[in-house]
Amino acid sequence: MATEGLYNDWLDRLLSGEATAPDFVGGTFVLGLVHTSYAPTTGSFTTDDFWNDLSGDHLATISHTSSMVSVVVNGGIVSAANTQFTSVFADGQAKDVVLYNDEPASDATRHLIAYWPVNVTPNGGNITIQWDASGTPGRLFKLGGVDE
Repeated sequence: MATEGLYNDWLDRLLSGEATAPDFVGGTFVLGLVHTSYAPTTGSFTTDDFWNDLSGDHLATISHTSSMVSVVVNGGIVSAANTQFTSVFADGQAKDVVLYNDEPASDATRHLIAYWPVNVTPNGGNITIQWDASGTPGRLFKLGGVDE
């Protein structure tokens, strides 16, 4: 699954030195399932910057998270094993997966990093997100450089 988008605020802070370089391998990065009411647009990637921007209605029925595992960073590519959300309750539809940094103590300081559309209907069972198979583990996103 290819990345739909990277959030501008995180990229701007990273590239301008305002944000500490993320440690995707040793850090705590979480993927959250978000409800169909979240409708990211080009503008959302500019205005949404922290996890609290997705609170309330967007997470009302899903609000399920899973940490990334088997993370590898190589050549500007962040890869990880497929992600499994376990026992996702069946009272809504998950539209998107959002990657954010879970290390800060407050949702108001947890940077949104990337977003992928998934459009699945939870049924109480597990949901597995299969990342782009062009790498092992699967490729989540690439920052710069030339594709090989």
